[in-house]
Amino acid sequence: MKKLHYLLLLLILFSCKKENDGIKSDNNTGLFVKILSGNEQIGYSFQELDQDIVISIKDKDSIPYCKANFKYLINSGNGLVCNRHSSIKGEYRFRWLLSCNVGTQSASILIFDSINRIVDTLKLTATAKICDKWNRSCGLTVDSCSFSFDEIKTIISSTLVN
Repeated sequence: MKKLHYLLLLLILFSCKKENDGIKSDNNTGLFVKILSGNEQIGYSFQELDQDIVISIKDKDSIPYCKANFKYLINSGNGLVCNRHSSIKGEYRFRWLLSCNVGTQSASILIFDSINRIVDTLKLTATAKICDKWNRSCGLTVDSCSFSFDEIKTIISSTLVN
């Protein structure tokens, strides 16, 4: 009877599939994406969020994937997202400049592998609160993220319309 219990235990242990930190890959690329930090922050309108958005991309063997490409979509708020930094650990950092709209803002980061297959779409949210002129300066802070003049012009013009 003991042999049967050991046999069943071994069968259960070896039949379990290895998963990557609980994140399943259903994208046919074998890559796993996980948001490590920075989602759902609260910040000031028309300012960068205090913390970077940090994601991790690894393959099925937990080996860091460093060849990802990105496309950014602002779903609400007319802000800007840009890639700030990537590492050999497969971690990518992004900066998010909130628009001047107060309240919940949302963005998506589309992730592609090196041959342009879509890996995942991350949905991010942040809440913008109004700047208090006596406690914090309001304005565009782009020192840690480079934006083109056209991107900044788009934010300003859409802000003036609202």
